[in-house]
Amino acid sequence: MQQTYRNSDPWTSRQEFNRPRLRQLVLDIVRDHPGCTAGEIEELAKPYTGLWKSISALHRDGYLVQGEAIRYPGTGKYQRTWFIRERQLSLMEGV
Repeated sequence: MQQTYRNSDPWTSRQEFNRPRLRQLVLDIVRDHPGCTAGEIEELAKPYTGLWKSISALHRDGYLVQGEAIRYPGTGKYQRTWFIRERQLSLMEGV
C-alpha cells in the first residue's frame, strides 16, 4: 500500500479515515464560533493539529469564506477570520 502522508505530517494526517472527520470538526467549530481564526480553531480542536490543511480544503471547495484579518493574540500576527458559506450553513442547520 502506498503511503499517503509525509513522515513529517502530524499523526492526524497519517490515517485516511481521519480527513472527513477533521473537515467536519472544522465546520462544526466555525459554525459554533463564526469569525474565528485558524489559531482559534486549533485551540478549540485540541489535541488535533494541522487543521490549516482542512481549512484550506474547505475554502477551496466552497464551504468556508474568508472574513477580515484580525490580530491573533496567541502570536500577535494577523490571521483571517473564517465563516461558513451561507448556503452551506442553511444545509447544516437541518442536521
